[in-house]
Amino acid sequence: MRAATYQDVPALTEIFNQGIEDGNATFETVPRTPLQRQHWLELLHDRRFRVYVALAETGETVGYIALNRFTARECHSGISEISVYVRRECRNQKVGQQMLSFLSEEAKKLGFHKLVINVFAKNKIAIRSYRNSGFRKVGVWEKHALYHGEYADMLLMEKLLL
Repeated sequence: MRAATYQDVPALTEIFNQGIEDGNATFETVPRTPLQRQHWLELLHDRRFRVYVALAETGETVGYIALNRFTARECHSGISEISVYVRRECRNQKVGQQMLSFLSEEAKKLGFHKLVINVFAKNKIAIRSYRNSGFRKVGVWEKHALYHGEYADMLLMEKLLL
């Protein structure tokens, strides 16, 4: 694992767009361009809110994980909402769990006390991975958003780092 750089933008874009295509990781429905993902990297991430890439032995990017702002309120400065994306052909190979373990340690070093994530309630594989990584269910947003003509439920999960 290492911090993402501008050279990673093509891989970040490809992996995110796979998440859109597969319909189990984001409510987004329009594929992103590399320029849009570069702006995401520049505008939403900094010295504390970071993006990390997971690399295969070959050097290929197999996934990425991000520390995102939960809210702009100072009282929530110790909380990060995370994003986890794994290249399609690398899923179910514990890449996500390895990234989550790494991120938990990095987040502690950066002063976070809690990680949160919203997961499609139908995404059982991701939910199992988060549970195996120490996340717990804290609630469900029922019919949270209209997605491909149907309302989708979101499972809210958290991991305390203290």
